[in-house]
Amino acid sequence: MEENSQGIILVLTFIIPIIIALIFQYRMYSIRKKDKKIIESDWRDFKKAVERNDILYISKIGTQLVWNKSMTVKRLKIMSKELEKFPTNIEEIEKLRLLIFNKKLHWERKSV
Repeated sequence: MEENSQGIILVLTFIIPIIIALIFQYRMYSIRKKDKKIIESDWRDFKKAVERNDILYISKIGTQLVWNKSMTVKRLKIMSKELEKFPTNIEEIEKLRLLIFNKKLHWERKSV
């Protein structure tokens, strides 16, 4: 009886982490799929917000774009360039600039 329970424990020790890893991978896949789907509309919204000088919406949508898994270096540079048009004393814009800067650093570290 004791050998049987040890076998079950051993099997569960391998199966449970595999199930958790599969759930995690599926969740990450879902997030990437959703991000890929919405990046174009978010990008258009960001450009419109910049045209309207809507600081709060620039901050909101810009943050979403920076965290989007489908974001590219090229677009990140464009965002940074667009934010240069705004004064440095606007807190929301400064937070977004810092977020963009940190994202660039993160990507540079990965590529080294």
